[in-house]
Amino acid sequence: MELKIKSTFYKYSIYTLSITLVLLLWIIGTSNLKTNLLIPTIDKTLKAFFSLITSRGTHYALFKLILSVLVGLLLGSTVGIITGILAFHFKGVYYFSKGFIVFFRTVPKISIILIIIIVFGYRLSGYISLLLIIIPIAFDTVITGLSQINSDYYDVFKLEGGDFFETLSYLYLPFLKDYIILILIQGIGFGIKVMIMSDYLILTKNSIGAKLFWARSNLEYDYIFGNIYDDPNSEYHKYAARELTKSLIYWLQTEARRDDGGYGYKEICLVPEVLGTKDGLAMAPYIRESRRIKALYTIKEQDISRKYAKKPPHFKDSIGIGHYHIDLHMTTKTKTHFFDEAYPFQIPLGALIPIKTKNLVAACKNIGTTHITNGCYRLHPVEWNIGESAGYLVAFSIKNGIIPKNIYKNDKLLKDYQELLKDEGILLEWPYSVLEEYL
Repeated sequence: MELKIKSTFYKYSIYTLSITLVLLLWIIGTSNLKTNLLIPTIDKTLKAFFSLITSRGTHYALFKLILSVLVGLLLGSTVGIITGILAFHFKGVYYFSKGFIVFFRTVPKISIILIIIIVFGYRLSGYISLLLIIIPIAFDTVITGLSQINSDYYDVFKLEGGDFFETLSYLYLPFLKDYIILILIQGIGFGIKVMIMSDYLILTKNSIGAKLFWARSNLEYDYIFGNIYDDPNSEYHKYAARELTKSLIYWLQTEARRDDGGYGYKEICLVPEVLGTKDGLAMAPYIRESRRIKALYTIKEQDISRKYAKKPPHFKDSIGIGHYHIDLHMTTKTKTHFFDEAYPFQIPLGALIPIKTKNLVAACKNIGTTHITNGCYRLHPVEWNIGESAGYLVAFSIKNGIIPKNIYKNDKLLKDYQELLKDEGILLEWPYSVLEEYL
């Protein structure tokens, strides 16, 4: 008894020591690096953790995950158990099913998920992947369980003249009880893993997988350690952002793989006389997102996202085109970012015209988008198109003595304005050869 107590004490002492060492290394790391993005402090980590688990969005995502896994587990286990019993009882079913079962048991789960995404698209991929993981587990477990039944029991049932359903009710299912419990335990574990992996890959809205994706730290983005405006340390952040840019240039000069072999483009250099600054960097930082007008029409995620819209958007008031992913870079405060696939899209005139203000036309990132859709309408080619069409809109308004809002509301005026844009070489819709792969 005393020896057992000493062994238990020793075991837990080692556990405590290892945990203490991890915490000590954590504290040393945060003290030296002094940036919560690379290694957050323990108190901030705990605060973020409790904030996450107490968030209504997290509760909804967990509920959605558990419900999806339970439904998939129930359906997949039922199909797998029935198929397994039939395969054990009828050899033809066994030989027919075994090839599929071996394939889905041996192929890596991530490969199955990717194949399902390609074949079935985003919306059903998680559920189909879940079924294709659980059914083989249930099938093999049932075959293993039935193989353990003593052959004497089968002989008794045959002598008694029992049919398949009696064998199922009084022999198979009673013996399979423990194996069914094992299927459920394995299924829950694999089910959660598969659903999170699938949601992580396709960024299913309001999912644990998407939350994990957005929560990760990705240092390949812009300067994200602080805001250069409305921040008490803005001057430092401006300096640090410039130093980060110089670091990129140094990497290009010394370590980037050259197209012609070797490393480093030594010929790359800053040219102060071109930029008009002492160090050769830009006079002002690039601002990816600006304030936006409250427009006659606001372009929404549901208009252009391939996850929500069934086909590319069509705006009858189109004044141009564009195409880019919905790409939101990491923020300086929440350290979150977002990426989603978008259709080739059009630029609606209604997004350039304010609801109330007269004699004002938005001409760049300030058009009527949301925080999400700005992620693809902010690109330079799209901005160029917006600015060019806005200029023609002003000229057309002055020439005809009307305000832009009336052009938007009048079909004839709108058509005349669009004809002007087309005469000037501005495309108002994508060619069918581009859109056909999305239809």
